[in-house]
Amino acid sequence: MGYQFDCQYCGKKIEVPEGTHGRQAKCPFCAALMVIPGTAQPLPPATPLLSSATERPGTPGTPDSSAFPERAAASESATNPGLDRLAPYRSFYGDQRLQEPRSGRSPVLTAVGMIMVVYSILGVVAVAIQVAFFFSPVGQSQLQQELERQAAGVQVPPEQLAFLVKAFLTVIAAAALAAAVLTGLGGVQILRRRGWKFAMLGAIACLMPTHCCLLLVNVPLAITAIISLTSNKQEFS
Repeated sequence: MGYQFDCQYCGKKIEVPEGTHGRQAKCPFCAALMVIPGTAQPLPPATPLLSSATERPGTPGTPDSSAFPERAAASESATNPGLDRLAPYRSFYGDQRLQEPRSGRSPVLTAVGMIMVVYSILGVVAVAIQVAFFFSPVGQSQLQQELERQAAGVQVPPEQLAFLVKAFLTVIAAAALAAAVLTGLGGVQILRRRGWKFAMLGAIACLMPTHCCLLLVNVPLAITAIISLTSNKQEFS
């Protein structure tokens, strides 16, 4: 058989088994530590669950700043910004816990993103000009003359040769347009510092030239973008 006694702090009734008086127990309601009294004994003063080590000496109920070094360092640094209040705790906690966040963005990566966007716009314009010239009367006339000149040396009907050449040029134009669009979207992601994988895809797509006039730009730009993205991956969210 057990018996009940009232908690000195919250007043709730606590039931304990016989023969447990004199032992320490924790109230299941308020989590206060106390000694289980006998049925006829007065309740002794209970010990709170929170240790006095977390209270400032001489000021009951006030948290001691030594128990929270990061909070104390932050409050003291706010009053005196010239002092590094985290220095005494770096050796105890280690640099990884108290390491200050890295601020700022890489200017090289930002410049690469802007150049990729400009390169993408120029690539789209170049592909549009090529397609417009290809379907114009002048372009069709020059293509027909070139096909007649090439058909004389191969055993392929002119109609079939014309179809193959047009299909090849169409595929090249579509691939160049897709590479230009991916490069531009990758540059936008670099400027936003979002989507590292998509930005890397745009840098790889930049390796494909969209026009012969841009051959001297795309390869150095793509290599610089890949290196910058690899070394500044932590800037992306």
